[in-house]
Amino acid sequence: KDRSTRVSLSNENNVLLDPEVLTDFSTQTLVLTMLATLVKYSTSENETRILYEYLAEATMVFPKVFPVVHNLLDAKINSVLSSCHDQAILNAVQTIIQNMIASEDTSQQHHLQHYLQSCGFRGLWRFAGPYTNSNCTPESAELFVNCLEAMVEMCLTVQEPNKETAVGKDGRKEDVHFDKITSRIAKQCYNLDMNYVDPSAVAIQVIRGLYSGVTTVILDNLAAETAATMATNHPDYAILAARIDVSNLHKETKKSFSEVMHDLYYAKDPVTNQHTPIINERYYSIIKNNAERLDSAIIYDRDFSYNYIGFKTLERSYLLKINGKIVERPQHMLMRVAVGIHENDIDKVIETYNYLSERYFTHASPTLFNACTNNQQMSSCFLLTLDDDSIKGIYGTLKKCALISKYAGGIGLNVHCIRANSAEDNTDTTNGLVSVLKLYNDMAIYVDQGGNKRPGAFAIYLEPWHADIFDFLELKRNI
Repeated sequence: KDRSTRVSLSNENNVLLDPEVLTDFSTQTLVLTMLATLVKYSTSENETRILYEYLAEATMVFPKVFPVVHNLLDAKINSVLSSCHDQAILNAVQTIIQNMIASEDTSQQHHLQHYLQSCGFRGLWRFAGPYTNSNCTPESAELFVNCLEAMVEMCLTVQEPNKETAVGKDGRKEDVHFDKITSRIAKQCYNLDMNYVDPSAVAIQVIRGLYSGVTTVILDNLAAETAATMATNHPDYAILAARIDVSNLHKETKKSFSEVMHDLYYAKDPVTNQHTPIINERYYSIIKNNAERLDSAIIYDRDFSYNYIGFKTLERSYLLKINGKIVERPQHMLMRVAVGIHENDIDKVIETYNYLSERYFTHASPTLFNACTNNQQMSSCFLLTLDDDSIKGIYGTLKKCALISKYAGGIGLNVHCIRANSAEDNTDTTNGLVSVLKLYNDMAIYVDQGGNKRPGAFAIYLEPWHADIFDFLELKRNI
């Protein structure tokens, strides 16, 4: 076997830890139990260090043998760790935990699963691996759980020269602790079914994605994405994912609605440094003059009512950005929409905001995109007729459609006036309807809605008496 991946031991040639020598499962179990018992009664620090290193080696070469865990718990390894300063011992314990986590043997997992679930700690068996003793007292179960938590926390927070750190919002570096990540995730688990939602399971995946210099924002994003992928286990994970993402956005944005609108109005082009306001001056004045009332009316806890997919959609397309960075919160967007509709009637603004934020109704995408901006186009649908069957008429209507799509409008266009294919025009014949519609289709792809917020939307209408009707019906599969 390849020993290069194993822990460095005092006696590298010890046959007791060679799986090619000890092939019998019972004998392997006896060896590990003996090592654990020696650890329990060892009083020499040097002897303890060697025994822990052997145990770390054993968890790799005998991955299916874990009755040793119970003996380690009887030895109260958590108490040893709390006062231990020997780096070799701590490294060995870290290896033991990592190997337990990585174990994929499922032959005896049902024992441990039943054992832990009866104590109300669903999911911890995944980290411990198979556990063979199911006839344990509640006191032993409690010790098992407490020790696992202490061991995992110790192996993830032990101070080392190359310890990984995260960069906070203010740029300061801070040590990454498993318990801190778990606590932050657990805070967002209120009113969720904790029989199925396990914050520590999410935290473990976040820890595995660590690298030196990672930002706390990226860690939060990773936690949210991890929770979202676990929604197949229980739908409450999707709620947890959204809450983590919303909490992350709140950390990265200003709370005050009026301050955010101030920043949007005084936005500058990053290249030219020229003033390029995103909010219209007229609406900015209304917000500025009524800042106190508008700010105090917003209830930010309502942001946490969005599900994960809904929030990510808002984040991707609807919340306003400055130079690519989101500066709005969902509640800011809803208040902006209310101001865009009612302007100086602040009572109506606040009433509409509350209806929107409590989900009595919502407005269509163009309203959410454009309210209070310099592109105050808040209508969803535009119905047009082709101006004329001519170059001027076709391209004039094409321009109108492009401008509507630019500002997030959807288009319905009737094309009855276009002559059919091969129809005569003086001495020439026309190319028919299909060629014209391909032109409009390409424009719909190029000029998307709202500046890359979503694809252009065109609905083409044609009377059934048109000579190109059958070619028109084939376009859905051929265009």
